[in-house]
Amino acid sequence: MREEQKHRQKKGRQGLPLTAAFLGFLAVFGAGLVFLPEKVFSDTENRYLAQKPEWTPEAFLDGSYGEDYEKYLSDQFPMRGGLVALKALAQRSAGKRDVNGVYFGKDGYFIERFDREKLLNGQLQKNIAYLAKAVSSFEESLGEDHVRVMLVPSASQILTEKLPDFAEPWDQTEVYELLQEAAWRENAAGKGKRGEAQDWPSWLLRPDQVLAGHSGEELYYRTDHHWTTKGAYYAFSCWMDSIGEKAPDMEKYDRTVVTEEFLGTIHSKLNIPMNPDRIEVWTPAGAGEWNGDSQFEVFYDGVPEAHGSLYEPERLKGRDKYAVFLDGNHALTEIVNTEAAGHRRLLIIKDSYAHCFAAFAAPYFERVYMADLRYLNQKLSELSEEEKVTDVLVLYQIPGFASDENVTKIAR
Repeated sequence: MREEQKHRQKKGRQGLPLTAAFLGFLAVFGAGLVFLPEKVFSDTENRYLAQKPEWTPEAFLDGSYGEDYEKYLSDQFPMRGGLVALKALAQRSAGKRDVNGVYFGKDGYFIERFDREKLLNGQLQKNIAYLAKAVSSFEESLGEDHVRVMLVPSASQILTEKLPDFAEPWDQTEVYELLQEAAWRENAAGKGKRGEAQDWPSWLLRPDQVLAGHSGEELYYRTDHHWTTKGAYYAFSCWMDSIGEKAPDMEKYDRTVVTEEFLGTIHSKLNIPMNPDRIEVWTPAGAGEWNGDSQFEVFYDGVPEAHGSLYEPERLKGRDKYAVFLDGNHALTEIVNTEAAGHRRLLIIKDSYAHCFAAFAAPYFERVYMADLRYLNQKLSELSEEEKVTDVLVLYQIPGFASDENVTKIAR
């Protein structure tokens, strides 16, 4: 009996260091949350961080307070970046195909993983319904030939040969089929412009098919969720074909590598060593230096200060180098073509996939307006009427479109 008691005491003492370490960790973590200032924005992840939620009885009872507090703890965790990197490296060493929503791809690619059950949900259904309604409204005011929708799949849909073995990514083409059905319902409930359910809407483009035909090329960055300028060019060609125009051949552009040190949003998710990407700027051949004066004047968020280029070289000095295209995210961007021959005006309702795309479209319009519904609260119908818009293009990455709660503003 006495020997058994001694054994238990010895075993208890052996666990003291681990217990002390755990309590110490909790103390440091708690002190960090109390004494360290809350971070508002993460330069590494290029996003705003969750802030401490306000407690209310309603939020507590419906569970939203607990969910928001969990996000707050995750985002404000002291030394979070280093711990994320350690976890990613450990799981990669253990043979996992993906971690933190990112596949460890082949040839240096890190590709975001999207789960069907997380994105094929109520928010996507809402966004599709509102988009179909907005398209119908724009078609009535501008004409059917002047409205196009281009939802672009992420890299996991196109770069299938770069995925790890046995990866099973969500088939994002389901969204096109859902949009087709929504278009039929919208028209059936309205004036019945297209009577057959199987008719494919003329406004719904299939950039996935064009990109898949060039999947062996560098269409997406290896460390970022965006497409490359080449990927945007192929989609631009698809859009031009749909409006009865022909895009210039690829050889008609001067291609300039503006940085080879780009580590993007996917790198920020894992924070592990990666080979950086390069960013290319494509300008019409003979148009001069990419970062010099151009035929365009750009205005951001209604401020009457004209920028003489579609590119912001200063942004290459920061972490978010993709913001070299049109200075990154703004609620409203206006591009004025000082050498325009006609009076066509394009409204692009978009996410950041449109930033490198816009440079291809701008020469063909007198003005291009780019509306980001995450930041813009103006009604698009009012904007379109006030600025005498003649054409509309909705351009989003599919997973971003599926989860963005602000897309519902599109039909206002």
